[in-house]
Amino acid sequence: MKKFRFAFENVLKQREILEKLAQKRYFDLKRKILMEQQRVSKTEEMIQNLRQELMEIQKADGTRMTARTLQDYRSHLVYLDDTLVTIKGNINLLEKDMVSVRQALIHATQNKKILVRLKEKAERKHQVMADSLDEKFMDEIATMRSHREI
Repeated sequence: MKKFRFAFENVLKQREILEKLAQKRYFDLKRKILMEQQRVSKTEEMIQNLRQELMEIQKADGTRMTARTLQDYRSHLVYLDDTLVTIKGNINLLEKDMVSVRQALIHATQNKKILVRLKEKAERKHQVMADSLDEKFMDEIATMRSHREI
């Protein structure tokens, strides 16, 4: 009996490649979201530290703090707040993209699984046929032996 060869092997390989590409896009996007979330936490920490520093300066030198120093702190806080809003906006856009990328990954995985199941079914059918031919061959040999003995 011939060795099993799946008729759609090239299609299966192509779908595996498409699934791997979809996985790569998904994990790249997930990594970008995590990096942006880390930027959010660092920026929030910087804002908190700056506010804490400003409060300490005001407590220690409340009367000697110049308007220029206060204005510098305030402008830096505004800049950090704007940066934080921008980063959070980027995260929202990336999460919207994540929905479509996730759907593409699911679709690619399903397409591959369909062909994998079809291949498994064809392999089982091939094996049953091979077993049947082997059994038939063995029966013929046994029949030939019994005819010789008579």
